Amino acid sequence: MKTQCCRLPNYWSFAKLFSLLACVALGSLVAQPAFAQFEFGWEPFPPSSWDGGWDPILNCKAIEGTTTLNRNISTPGSDSVVQEGTVFCTFTDTANNFVGEHTCSLNVKINNLAESCDPNPDTPGTRLLTVTGTCPTATIKQGEGTIDCTGASFCSYAGSDPNGNTSTGCKWNLGWGAKQGQQVVSMTQDQCQAAFGSTKEVYSFSQVLEGTGTVCPLNAQIVKQGETFNDYCHSDTWDPAQKAFCDFRGPTVKNIAEATVVNFLTVDTEYSPNSINADCRPGKDQGPITLTVLGTNLEPHSTNNSIAVQAIDQASITVNFSETPLGFPVFKPTSCSFPNPDTLACKVPSCSNGFSVVENTINSAKKTATLTMEACLGTVVEGVCNGTRIVGDVETRKVAGL
Repeated sequence: MKTQCCRLPNYWSFAKLFSLLACVALGSLVAQPAFAQFEFGWEPFPPSSWDGGWDPILNCKAIEGTTTLNRNISTPGSDSVVQEGTVFCTFTDTANNFVGEHTCSLNVKINNLAESCDPNPDTPGTRLLTVTGTCPTATIKQGEGTIDCTGASFCSYAGSDPNGNTSTGCKWNLGWGAKQGQQVVSMTQDQCQAAFGSTKEVYSFSQVLEGTGTVCPLNAQIVKQGETFNDYCHSDTWDPAQKAFCDFRGPTVKNIAEATVVNFLTVDTEYSPNSINADCRPGKDQGPITLTVLGTNLEPHSTNNSIAVQAIDQASITVNFSETPLGFPVFKPTSCSFPNPDTLACKVPSCSNGFSVVENTINSAKKTATLTMEACLGTVVEGVCNGTRIVGDVETRKVAGL
């Protein structure tokens, strides 16, 4: 069965994940979270039989996670990517009226990815970084591509097979293999073409960076992120020892999963003053707070991205929007400026219609609250970000007026 994940609006990583999770980064080892949804379907055979007579579908939606791109610019064709996080999976066998749900963990490492850097004809003054993997060159080693649902109610399910799942685990594998007798071996060029098309492309990702020429340095600022596309073979049993393989025995290739990850960027942000007034009654100090968006990440040990702050659609900026319930005011800047070309500073109301910007994020015991920015890197057309969604890192500030 060939399945396909849903495409969502957003940057590269996992709303975080698989149909995949995902975020891609520019640094040698930089990670960030991403929103994504994954629909993963397969026709697994019960461990005790090669023709168990069941046809289940597993649909996994991302909860949270990250994708880390490791660019090895000194050795062409040796980039790698790690995708990891949690997904909420629904297992359905319609023929036998069975449905099960569980939160599972995902971990995939893809090796031997190639990259190219070219002048971007769509936007002068930028370049296009493209990272791809082709079968059978790209590899996922045994144990490095897994979705683990241990503890799920459907782990023991096997359709009409009375023996059920007799393995000791509930993990299935992702990769690119083919059956040769009872062994799983690397696919041939012809098999890759039959399974994934003439290009044999099983992984792709793109990123628009500032600058010109045919070199994409690790510290170049990001102007736009592309989607991530993945094609996989998967194993046909709950047994974690069963390697992933595409099934070429019938007229169509089975055991193929497709995934699309729409990504977003995380950026370094700061807020002042250090204490936010949460008392929005008349006559109280209701001065604005200052949001600062940093084009170059200054936060130590973080996964934030370096972005071109000049490309942010200022009208799209909101603070704590994800925490805003229906009918609650949306907090947007009243003005923005550039203290320097690499920094965007915006004034945001601390109160609106009697409500505080931190109203829904306050920790009363600690007298603190969190602030998070969301915006569009690019332009907004009819309410849709025509570019890349960006999210500020979560900042904690003291709260006054409680």
